Amino acid sequence: MQILGALLGGSFVIASLVVGVRLVWLARRTRKSPELLIGSGLLLLAVLGYPLMTVARKAQALSEPTRIGLAASSGAAQAAGGLLLVLFVWRVFRPDERWARGIAWGYAALAAGVYAAQTADPGWWSWVSQEQGAWAAARWLFLVPIGWGAVESLRYWQLLRLRLRLGLADPVLADRFRLFGVAMSFGLLSNLGAIALQIAEIELVGTAIGTVAVSPALVAAVALWLAFLPPRRYLERVRLASV
Repeated sequence: MQILGALLGGSFVIASLVVGVRLVWLARRTRKSPELLIGSGLLLLAVLGYPLMTVARKAQALSEPTRIGLAASSGAAQAAGGLLLVLFVWRVFRPDERWARGIAWGYAALAAGVYAAQTADPGWWSWVSQEQGAWAAARWLFLVPIGWGAVESLRYWQLLRLRLRLGLADPVLADRFRLFGVAMSFGLLSNLGAIALQIAEIELVGTAIGTVAVSPALVAAVALWLAFLPPRRYLERVRLASV
């Protein structure tokens, strides 16, 4: 059960690693910010942030200073990654909306404040050993980029579906927004499941209910992979379906 749970949770980490590196490399060529924002956001939040915190909390063989350093590094990576994803959603879907800009910068202020509060008092060892401190609010805060990304991407997919009927949209592009919306939606479900278990003080790793809670991460991983690294055969099916 522990191995299955690790595979399910790790699937999204692997997908985020490959997709993130691909998008950052693409941004290096194109000099465009959306690829850089989402690629860097995935790498920081999913590839560095979550795994580092897991190691900090579970690897009891490591020294206390090492675990504190890992937790502090994880917190910084998660805060920065979440902010980059929020900036991506704002700049891609709502660039001219003042309220969206307010969400982005409000998120930045909250993330920085929560991180600073945890660092100052009671410190990261309290979080590693007992999950005490302001960082408890971060688990809700990180739902913002995931949930907002899901809503905006699926909304834009619906708009493109209408244009597809008139032959005014690219079916592959429309499907990419659908897949990204699905990836974010199931990522949101996985995070909500993990939060529910934390509140109920039920162990996430190595339990049947924990495995169920993280299982949406597999769907999120597949959708993310197809959105940015689709096989040629899949693209052909998408194009044929729109004819």
